[in-house]
Amino acid sequence: MLTVAGRPQEGLEIELRNAAAAHRPERAVAPGSGSGIIGLAERAHLAGGRLEHGRTPTGDHRLWAWLPWPA
Repeated sequence: MLTVAGRPQEGLEIELRNAAAAHRPERAVAPGSGSGIIGLAERAHLAGGRLEHGRTPTGDHRLWAWLPWPA
């Protein structure tokens, strides 16, 4: 589920939720991978925003961000 909401002077809020997989398939890991969330958090912070990520109480994956939206 993807939710995007906001308006000028109040900011932009983005939330992405995915149901937790019952089985996580094995995958190849490329060098330098695994830092995507860190990069997103850094960019949100540089823009004056916030980023949160993790599991919900029901076990879903959640990524949430708020970014400023000037007038």
